[in-house]
Amino acid sequence: MLDTLTGRPLDRSTAAASGFACLPETTARRHLEDLTAIGVVERTGAFPERWRLSEWAADLWQRLDLPIGDQS
Repeated sequence: MLDTLTGRPLDRSTAAASGFACLPETTARRHLEDLTAIGVVERTGAFPERWRLSEWAADLWQRLDLPIGDQS
């Protein structure tokens, strides 16, 4: 799920994240909700649900020079 949120655009819908991760939408939503609960991901919209990396997670991702996900 993290890889799906590191590229552009900065936020993704649940459906887009599930498609990029090749997971059912319900499974993707549960992973995103779990990551939100620990502060790694932020929910940015309700209809449709949209998600993005939290500021500190995005900063850490960049400082660790981790690979950037899909750029589309």
